[in-house]
Amino acid sequence: CSIYSDYGLNISAEEYSDEGVPIIRTSDVDNSGALDLSNTKYVEPHVVGTKRLRKGDVLFSRSGTIGRAMVFGDDVEATYAAYLVRFRPHPKRLLSKFIGYWAQSAGYWHQIGADTIQSTIGNFNANKFANLSIPEHDLATQRQIADFLDRETARIDLLIEKKQRLVALLGEQRAAAISSAVTVGLDDDAELVTTSSQYLPQVPVTWRVWRLKHLAEIRGGLTLGRKIPDDAETTLTPYMRVANVQAGWLDLSDIGEIPVTEVEKKRYRLKHGDVLMNEGGDNDKLGRGAVWKSEIDTCVHQNHVFAVRPYDTRYSDWISLATNARYARDFFYLHSNQSTNLASISKTNLSRFPVAIPPIDQMTATLNALWDRVGKLDRISEKTNASIDRLKEYRSALITAAVTGQIDVSSYAKSGTPDRRLDAIHEGMGA
Repeated sequence: CSIYSDYGLNISAEEYSDEGVPIIRTSDVDNSGALDLSNTKYVEPHVVGTKRLRKGDVLFSRSGTIGRAMVFGDDVEATYAAYLVRFRPHPKRLLSKFIGYWAQSAGYWHQIGADTIQSTIGNFNANKFANLSIPEHDLATQRQIADFLDRETARIDLLIEKKQRLVALLGEQRAAAISSAVTVGLDDDAELVTTSSQYLPQVPVTWRVWRLKHLAEIRGGLTLGRKIPDDAETTLTPYMRVANVQAGWLDLSDIGEIPVTEVEKKRYRLKHGDVLMNEGGDNDKLGRGAVWKSEIDTCVHQNHVFAVRPYDTRYSDWISLATNARYARDFFYLHSNQSTNLASISKTNLSRFPVAIPPIDQMTATLNALWDRVGKLDRISEKTNASIDRLKEYRSALITAAVTGQIDVSSYAKSGTPDRRLDAIHEGMGA
């Protein structure tokens, strides 16, 4: 059913430029067929040659995130695609928009999953795409299905967008509450005094600003790929890496293991109350901390994660919150070593990180009030995210039912009545 197909350009990183011809890459297309060109890449015209995209061309990702598809239209300012397979449907056999929806159905993804070539990254060639089975409908039916899904998915997508904005707003409120708590407290009437710190210019009169080195011992971690003597006994031991240390919490869903000697285990073993802080990574990951609460009996940390060991573990949660406050983002950025894609902060610079410390009774009261406030925000966010997941599942199920003919879209089109399941999901959120 295709009158034209070919492979997208194989473009190396060195061929990208700051201006020239805009191109579409695999990473620009998401699972819903939407295109995000916020990070548009360009190449010189001679790299593209005579190949041009045409309205109605269908692009399929053939490596990495295999199977993602989009329909090229007039609203996209791009000339060609990189690492995508292009199909040009026969105008009397297939409607491009119908293919775009079919490529979001369960049947399509089942075929993709069954035939993907597994390597370092998956790969799916043009012949495999060409041989996928597609539901057979005449053009008029395809157009009815596409029009129906245009209307219904637009309604779903609008709800998803609203809920995603709510989640983002809740995240901003959460961050603001934490930043306020660890810098000036939660008492709006507290008397403030001026400090000598540019990052904490004012704190409550009973608080004191300390450098991190005066509150805790900062410990480096175990270097991966180090040379271990052949005669040394080792045991596979879980270890914390940058991906495990999130902003205020630890992601323990994927924990790596590393051979560790007994001497290394004693030196790098985490203790209850240690604050894990990232030494390097993207700027948003830099310095962020979370408290280790002995979730695993024996665990070490790699060299890109500092273990900040408070002299008094009653301050562990407070120090962790301070590392995630807004002023901490500024401090870590300004005291880091920046490279092209990554940043890192040294132990020396980290030791200078300022923390405002209240009297212990005030700290306990502030933490309790903060946990209560943050907990409410988290519960709303969790419920909203669950609703978003249900909407996405419903969207996928609706598309699958429509393209396979399980839904009589002609009756929908005549009645103009939307599916009540969508309202049920929305009502399930409550007021």
